[in-house]
Amino acid sequence: AAASGGGVSTDLGVQRSMASVAIVLTDTGTGTAFAVSADTLVTAEHVVHGANKVAVRLDGRVQEVQIVSTSTRLDLATLHLSGDRMKPLTFQAAPAQLGQTVYAAGAALGGDLSLTRGIVSGHRYEAGLAHLLTAPATNPANRALPLPTHSGTVLRAAASAAGSPAGVAPGA
Repeated sequence: AAASGGGVSTDLGVQRSMASVAIVLTDTGTGTAFAVSADTLVTAEHVVHGANKVAVRLDGRVQEVQIVSTSTRLDLATLHLSGDRMKPLTFQAAPAQLGQTVYAAGAALGGDLSLTRGIVSGHRYEAGLAHLLTAPATNPANRALPLPTHSGTVLRAAASAAGSPAGVAPGA
């Protein structure tokens, strides 16, 4: 569920995007994923790495998913969802702008879905990857979270793990 606190209200587009986010449950830990098509989810590779069993929690129901592909370099994995269908998020076509408001949707430490508001505070390029830096920084306990904007479009997937920067994604 989208959260608001301290007088902060979220836009309808952001609230709608939260319906496209699922909690990932594995035998090695938890994280989040978001829909990029009706039956395909994206999560962080480190969330599913070494897992024998992967499931997602949608609207309180748990459903097993299959790992379709993984990239350790990008720290991204795609998952196939059978049965249930999700509304996919769309990616923002324009490059992220410094100061642009974003929301980090995640499930810190395996809890319920949470929403944190911040801004794009910088860009860093390393080894052919563009890193989006956000303020406040995404919590290292969050896993593969989308960065929705006011309109509900997503800037990109953000992967945050101990020792790796948030916002790792291909392209600029």
